[in-house]
This record gives sequence, structure tokens and C-alpha cells, in this order.
Amino acid sequence: MELLELAVTWHELEYSQSAYIPPDQWMDFVVNHCWGDPDRVARVFSVATDVVMIAGRAIKQSPEVVPTLAEP
Repeated sequence: MELLELAVTWHELEYSQSAYIPPDQWMDFVVNHCWGDPDRVARVFSVATDVVMIAGRAIKQSPEVVPTLAEP
């Protein structure tokens, strides 16, 4: 659960003072470690990586211009 929380907030937080593994290296981290249930861990990290990447694209998109209803 903490991994998914990290993924959702990744682009909102500042990591310059911390040692961390960036999202684009999470799957390499999974492959290079031994896990009790490697398939489950791979699925969880894959979902978390997707969340980070989707959130990053959403942040980089221009905000949509919404017309106001007050205009005649």
C-alpha cells in the first residue's frame, strides 16, 4: 500500500535530500531481488510504475479551458 501511495504522490514530493530509486528503475529493482512471491511483487510494482507514469503525463498536460456560464 505504501508503494502505491508513493506512486500517486511521486510528482508532488521533493526527493533531492533523500536516497531513492526512481520509478523508471522500480522494475529493475524487482528483477534484481529475491521475493517470496515474485509474480505478485512484479504485478504490484508494475501497477505502481504505471500510476507514476500516468500521473506524470497528466501533470504535463495543459489545463483545459472551461467557458464560464455567465457569458451571453
